[in-house]
Amino acid sequence: MQQNWKFQRGDIFFTHFGASTGSEQHGDRPAVILQNDVGNYHSPTLIVATMTSKAEKKVNQPTHCLLENAGLNMPSVVQAEQIFTIDKSRALKYLGHLTPEEMRRVDDAVRISLALNPMGSIQQIEPIRRSTAVYAPPEVVDGKPPVYPYTPIRSSFENAGSIEEMMLYTELQSAVHAMIQRLEYSFTFNPSLLTVPKRKQQVAEILEEAEKYIWRIKEEMRCA
Repeated sequence: MQQNWKFQRGDIFFTHFGASTGSEQHGDRPAVILQNDVGNYHSPTLIVATMTSKAEKKVNQPTHCLLENAGLNMPSVVQAEQIFTIDKSRALKYLGHLTPEEMRRVDDAVRISLALNPMGSIQQIEPIRRSTAVYAPPEVVDGKPPVYPYTPIRSSFENAGSIEEMMLYTELQSAVHAMIQRLEYSFTFNPSLLTVPKRKQQVAEILEEAEKYIWRIKEEMRCA
């Protein structure tokens, strides 16, 4: 890894994992960065999920996400059950970047792996859907990550406390997003949700909780 490399959530790097124990992933293989971009910029470590080209193995496993990304030589599976914190020096070569649709599908697999699924149960990972949105993947040159358009978050952080505040703000946004997803899942699998008094009360409680987070986010933005 070169000192001036910048890492972004969704980047794919050929990564050195070294030796392993038991069923841990080992050797040199692609991995996708899961960590938020504040951490990617300030931390000496990265949170990644490993990838394998053995796409036919356990293809229906909920924590596996099949990708056909331009940065990969062949269809590969992101293994959301194989998540590691690694030093940045283990990143050997930049391979590419996930599309927004691919990143969303990987996030779904990670939520299932870590029991963060809003429904509290394992849902089948959706099949690959080609996004109709215009997306130009970054050009890969000599295995180095691009400087543009994926620029890391730059802020005049003075101490660890200010970094923690930024991380908290990100958590607030994530909390609201998770609540919205809980409602989306509920209405998708049970369209008659609001006809049941108990369910109506649950929805009201979720909305009330979301409003508290939204108020805190607005206050943070107002004071920024």
